[in-house]
Amino acid sequence: WRDEQPGLLERGEELADVDAAIEGARSGAGKLVVVEGPAGIGKTSLLAEGRARATACGLTVLSARASELEAAFSFGIVRQLFEVAVATAVDEERSRLLGGPAAQAARLFGAGPSDGGSQEDVYVLLHGLYWLTVNLAESRPLALAIDDLQWTDPPSLRWLAYMARRLEGVPVCVLATLRPLDDEHPLLAELLADPAIAIVRPNALGAPSVAELVQQELGADAEEVFSTACHHATGGNPLLLRELLRTLAADDVSPVASSVPVVDRLAPDAVTRSVRLRL
Repeated sequence: WRDEQPGLLERGEELADVDAAIEGARSGAGKLVVVEGPAGIGKTSLLAEGRARATACGLTVLSARASELEAAFSFGIVRQLFEVAVATAVDEERSRLLGGPAAQAARLFGAGPSDGGSQEDVYVLLHGLYWLTVNLAESRPLALAIDDLQWTDPPSLRWLAYMARRLEGVPVCVLATLRPLDDEHPLLAELLADPAIAIVRPNALGAPSVAELVQQELGADAEEVFSTACHHATGGNPLLLRELLRTLAADDVSPVASSVPVVDRLAPDAVTRSVRLRL
């Protein structure tokens, strides 16, 4: 696999962990991999590459993305992952997916009685979701991809922690991204403390990688001092670098030493644009 494409430079070790998790799922040795880092470091790009690699390796890939606005939606991430697969299955397949212990999970998908809310009932539901996952992986290994784990609703976090302790011997891998927050949820802290979980932390891009991306975007004749200015202005953060290079390209700025002051002037505008878009 190539890791030289834009946005994935210097990500060989991280992609090796992703590949190991995928191979583990194929061989029946499940694994949870968490890509942790600040905003813009390239976590979502790594997750997208992981989904593509899992698909190419023959895994069924189910995806979900958490949102701060939906963190109060009980089992919201679980529903994102499984609802379509359950809803679109033909009757016989749905019966298989929700058969046996997995029948306890049917209530989340409108196929069973509502829960009573007791602590015992919660664990029965978690156990049912575990078996739904196992049943989904019965025909083909399964990859679950979760973006922005820090905003996952607590019930889904509880399910993920339940799953993580039971992945050994199961053809399922979980790939997730995480941006650390000051007020980390206790369930998330408990999940990350599990020694069975692999946590990878991508670093900011070094000057050579920044220079390569500058050349790809602005021309192979980009001067070193110009690329160094781009590196200093963005700190090697892939998202901020991409926004800066887009701005420089749109303004037809030549990548030469005399344009370094333009880099210093435009860098804040590029950051502002990125933040405004995210807001």
